[in-house]
Amino acid sequence: MAEFIFHGTNRDWVNIVRGAIALGGFEPVSDGPYAEPVERRLSTSDQANDDLLCSLHGIYLRSPDFSVYPTRFGAAKPPTIRERESGPALRLLRPKSPVGSEIQTIGYGSLAYLAYYIEPRADAQFVTYKAPEALRKAYQVVVSTIRRGLVRRYATSMRLRSSGKLSHESQLYWIGKDAWAALLEHTGGIEIGGEIRFAEFFRVEREHPNRR
Repeated sequence: MAEFIFHGTNRDWVNIVRGAIALGGFEPVSDGPYAEPVERRLSTSDQANDDLLCSLHGIYLRSPDFSVYPTRFGAAKPPTIRERESGPALRLLRPKSPVGSEIQTIGYGSLAYLAYYIEPRADAQFVTYKAPEALRKAYQVVVSTIRRGLVRRYATSMRLRSSGKLSHESQLYWIGKDAWAALLEHTGGIEIGGEIRFAEFFRVEREHPNRR
């Protein structure tokens, strides 16, 4: 599985979705919720509707270049898409942020695809196949596009190693521009190490471990 993680607000999410779709060649399909097992492809008017995009859990970016099987749904209620049997496709998930606090906790979303998929066969045989090259290339193109609209920063966190010792690790964060503005103003923050962190906690460059 390949996954690119980003932090952002609803405004960042809308910009990311529209930027990915604007690349062309994709058929955006809602990840739900579904009242019945019928695929919903996002129309042009859907893509222009901020409230609708922000109500989605996520979308699948399907393409004739790599989405060789139709969308399939599970038997559970409410109906959900069976990703391994409906693929291949890129899955774009919306950042989820808890509500109710005075300072917004900015959640993270992701762009991902699975390492392997399952052929939807009528004979009940379990046949898998790897993610195709066309899907992997599309993933790289979309990631590159998403990154152009994000702020790149590093933050240091503590990690407990198998030896029992704590070590400092520098981690890369990709943050939406609207989210970064909230971090600068202290109206929103990202939870790291159990605490809400603001803009001053992050660095432009990776910290060298020997500096500590």
